[in-house]
Amino acid sequence: MTTLIMLDLSAAFDVIDHLILLNYLEFSFGIREKALNWVKSYLNDRIKCVSVVDKTSPDVSLLFGVPQASVLGPKNYCMYTKTSCRASSDKCLSENRNFGVKNMKKI
Repeated sequence: MTTLIMLDLSAAFDVIDHLILLNYLEFSFGIREKALNWVKSYLNDRIKCVSVVDKTSPDVSLLFGVPQASVLGPKNYCMYTKTSCRASSDKCLSENRNFGVKNMKKI
């Protein structure tokens, strides 16, 4: 017997709270100043609307979610979910902080 389990992770990108993500980036990963402001500008002032045939919905501000059709969206998602191990060990927290600082300096 073969079982196939498929997960649609695209919806997971839509539930990331911008304020929580920015706090994680700053306090768990040590990202500050210019790099943090750059990520803020990437997330802020995003809007969404839906068009069907000749009808378009009003614009809605997005306070949650990261863009999926980008390089930074999946990275933000991984950093957001990686911080969930903070409570389990101090070592994990220090590894997260070092990971974030090293990788953000490359940008």
